[in-house]
Amino acid sequence: MLLFQVGDFYELFSDDARRASNLLNITLTRKTKAKAGMSRERDALDIMCGFPLSSLNTYVEKLVRQHGEKVAICNQVESALAAKQRGGVGMDSLVQRQVVRVVTPGSLTEDSMLLPTQNNYLASISKEPGQATCHIAYTDISTGEFVVLTVHMDDVDSELTRLQPSELLVPAQDDVAKAQDSTWWRQRLENAMNALGTVVTFRQQGSVEFANSGASVAAASMIHEYLAYTHVGTPSSHSHACKPSSDVRQLVGRMRFDVSVWRSLELTKVTSLGYNVIGL
Repeated sequence: MLLFQVGDFYELFSDDARRASNLLNITLTRKTKAKAGMSRERDALDIMCGFPLSSLNTYVEKLVRQHGEKVAICNQVESALAAKQRGGVGMDSLVQRQVVRVVTPGSLTEDSMLLPTQNNYLASISKEPGQATCHIAYTDISTGEFVVLTVHMDDVDSELTRLQPSELLVPAQDDVAKAQDSTWWRQRLENAMNALGTVVTFRQQGSVEFANSGASVAAASMIHEYLAYTHVGTPSSHSHACKPSSDVRQLVGRMRFDVSVWRSLELTKVTSLGYNVIGL
């Protein structure tokens, strides 16, 4: 969803407006009265809804935390007076705007949207075709924790159940569909979305900078680059702190529970989006 700043309000348009109106219980309006002969495209863009700037965190929290939406915030970067003084004709005369933040379930840093007793993990999975092991990287950017695990492919569901990530990054959808082990990928994604309520996001496996560095670095680089994308307008250390390295934590000397044990011991509880850890 795109939140578009218009003066003292954030506005949503077209399909975004319809969905937000339903999820947030706010009224749909029109910029102009519907007219006979108006094109379907123009009619769709005419539909809008919005809320005051002061209510941003309240509504974004509902969209992201309660409904698993991803929200792009587009702010005015100059005043209407500055735009007028700048001059210009047509599009050049509009107030300049810029996307300053993409808010997603796994990239939250706002205290008002985080639970004080629970980690908010962003995780990623990378696997080399034909290999029995894969790599899970995860971070909680509100605490600075960042880990890369090497696990057997049969243990991925158990690790995700333990972590309960709010968002899971996986290779691009076309890459997964064409992969040699596409059935394995499909089962992992179904478990993450249906059993855990995790939001799944498809991403490219890292840039040229991290190419040919192995699956562990590929998993880490997905997180590194995703945080740079979501915090595009915020110069910060979030993405720098998660810059990939070759250090990988092995799962040694730990008792590990599979998915059925986690549920049998009632270590999780069901929320509107899925399971959240309340034990251990």
